[in-house]
Order: sequence, then C-alpha cells, then structure tokens
Amino acid sequence: MAKSKKALLVIFIALGVLSGCGYATVSVPTTEDPFAVVSHAKEPVLSFIDLETYEVIGSEKLNQSFTYMAKLDESTILGTNQLEEELYLFDLEAHTIRPFSEIGQGLTKIVVSEQQKRVFVSDTHQNAVQVVDGKTGTITKSIAIGAYPSDLLIDEEGQRVFVLSTQSNEVAIIDLINLTILSRFPVEENATGLLFDGQHLWLGGHGKVGELNREVSVYDPELGKQIKQVKAGLMPIAIEADERNEHLFFLSHGDHTLKKYSLESEEVIATIEVGQNPNYMMMQDDKLFITNLDSDSVSVVDASTMKVEKEIEVSKGPYAILSQL
Repeated sequence: MAKSKKALLVIFIALGVLSGCGYATVSVPTTEDPFAVVSHAKEPVLSFIDLETYEVIGSEKLNQSFTYMAKLDESTILGTNQLEEELYLFDLEAHTIRPFSEIGQGLTKIVVSEQQKRVFVSDTHQNAVQVVDGKTGTITKSIAIGAYPSDLLIDEEGQRVFVLSTQSNEVAIIDLINLTILSRFPVEENATGLLFDGQHLWLGGHGKVGELNREVSVYDPELGKQIKQVKAGLMPIAIEADERNEHLFFLSHGDHTLKKYSLESEEVIATIEVGQNPNYMMMQDDKLFITNLDSDSVSVVDASTMKVEKEIEVSKGPYAILSQL
C-alpha cells in the first residue's frame, strides 16, 4: 500500500493547531503496517493502533477532539466536529490540511458520493443537508430536512441518500441525482445507527423518554413502514455488517453487549460483553474494533467466532475509530 494511503488519519493531529489559518503542514507515519486511529471524548488525544499486532503505536495531544470524517478520494479526506464551522480537507500526498468548505457549526455526519462527486453533510443548526461540490468545496444546495438531522447513509446503487432526523423521528430519502426529497417516513423515537442491507433499513436507538430501548427496528424504505423489530441489547446505538453481508452486529452501550444476527435464520446467534459504554465499532478483515468510552479500551472481536481477542488499553474516553486503509 502506498505511504500516502497509510497517512490517512495521522494528519488529524494538525487539527489541534489549525485555528482560522490557511494551510498547515503535517507529518506522515513511517510505519508500513496498517493502523487505526482513535479519537477521545474525555481528553483531546488521538491514539494509533497497529491492526496486526493490536498495539498502541502512537498518541498525539490535540487542542480539541474530532468525531466526524469521510474519505473524499484516494488521496484526501474530510473532517469536522459540531463546534467547527468548516469542513477541513486533508491532502495525503501534499501533507497539508486546509479549510475546504465553510458551513457553520452543528455539523455531524459526512458522506461522499463517489458517483456524483458530491459531499453530503448533516447540519443540525439549520436542520438541513448541505450538498458540497467535491472538487471546489462550494455549497451547491441546502436541502431542508427534519429536526436535528444526525445521521446519513448513501445507497449508490439505488441513487439515494437516507437522512435520519432524530428530533422529528423520521427518515427522509433524497434523490442522489436531482437532490429532491423522494419520500419521508416515521421511525421510532431517538433512533440512531443507520444500516442498509440492500433491501431493508436497520435502525437502533436509545428509546422513548423514560423508556429505554432494547430493539433494532427494520424498515422497508420502498413502502415507508416498519416491518419488524429484533430483540437486541440495552440501547443499541451502532449496527455493522460483515464482509459477506450474511450477519449484522448490534452494539449496545446500555449493557455493553455485542450481538451477532443471522440474516438467513433471522435470529441472534451469539452475544458477548465488551467494555463499558461502547460507542463506535469498525469492521476490518473480519475483526471488529470497538471503542469503550468508560473502560478506556478498544475491544478486538473475531466476527466469526465472537471471541474477544484483546482489550487494548488507550487514553481516557476512546470514541470514534477509523482505519487508514
């Protein structure tokens, strides 16, 4: 793999020193091994983990934490958090970081359409999805959406974007080409964690006020209605699929469990415990890497056997995780 690709997340360390200026130079790692980066919610730190040895190979202090990122193309990525007013562009080949698009605070999820060369950003302050030209950083359209759009998911094959608005309890479907809203349908209160399996849309969630959720809801986006619910752990907040799209994994931070669900038999076939208050998980080569906010660790789980291979100790409050691959 080219060294420029292996630098994918190291350049996030420049975010801590970038404050209203133009370009900032960054360092690239010398390691040839694949690695992941972990951001931390309890202190402004990035941890780097070797994906082969499961060892922490570096840690960088920042001025602030970062939570949202997306790959723009083979050599650049975008990143921000809810306090930033801009998307930042990270050039892996030039080793620079610079403002890419000024939108305003309240930005959450970033997704990129490779087909249309467009960037979609959920904007919780303006209750809109901002559409940004992937080449120039220009905002080409602002699509009014439900209250507090917190999550986005692109279906390139179906040429649409799913938008979850948490406060209005709905999912809107945007036409990826014409940028018009095709349909909307209601979902459970305080939903989170979008996943599309090619036919159905899966959502977890925290539950209604005063009533904690223990289920994952399944929707038919064509009909715009819920078709079933699957028993899960307490407050399932993230859903991931394996590489063969045969199983789904439900991560619940209320009871720190990970459940494996068979799409063929339509049942949960395994359950294990991970660290306290897990929030994010990443699938990499049939391994799940799970950040545990209150255990200050990252759990490495074999997705086939559902065995915890290692608990990696990291700095306080590990949160988001992303591979540089």
